[in-house]
Amino acid sequence: MLVVTLLAAPAAHADELQPTSNRNEPWVSVSATFGIATPLGEAGLELDAHLTDWLSVSAGVGLGASGPQLAAMPRLSMPINKAARVYFGVGASEGRYTWNELTFDEPAKKSWDRAYWLNGELGFERRMADGTSAWTTRVFAGVGKVLNDQDFTCNDEHCMVDHQGDGASQKYVGMSIGYAFANRP
Repeated sequence: MLVVTLLAAPAAHADELQPTSNRNEPWVSVSATFGIATPLGEAGLELDAHLTDWLSVSAGVGLGASGPQLAAMPRLSMPINKAARVYFGVGASEGRYTWNELTFDEPAKKSWDRAYWLNGELGFERRMADGTSAWTTRVFAGVGKVLNDQDFTCNDEHCMVDHQGDGASQKYVGMSIGYAFANRP
């Protein structure tokens, strides 16, 4: 329900906001991003440069369950209409990461001081404008894979013997809401 509300939020001022009409000009947005295990963690701030109608590049900082995160991702998109698009992105992120075994009796715990991730993402983005600025909303899901999988430490022998490959990849979901700055001549 929250996702539907965020995606529909710009429509609350439908008399003022219209779908953007000139998607081919570059524009930049700043977004607050929230989610579960996203490349920016559970909450982050992202700068997204839309270079063309089909290409954008983002970079951001965030805070995950294990600490600060950094991420960057180029995205290829396909417009659905003047206000909406679907996209696919592949990017990189890094930050402290801890994997915990889901059990109640002395769980295994793997930690990376700095985990380097390769992330793949699918998403939907909507932009509504009033002529000088625009609101953007985005929902996304993806998967990340730790590239330096051997750089972890374990809390005990059980972790080292039984959980070598565990925690090396994870799925994520998230959403963002942001402000897009108008094109300047």
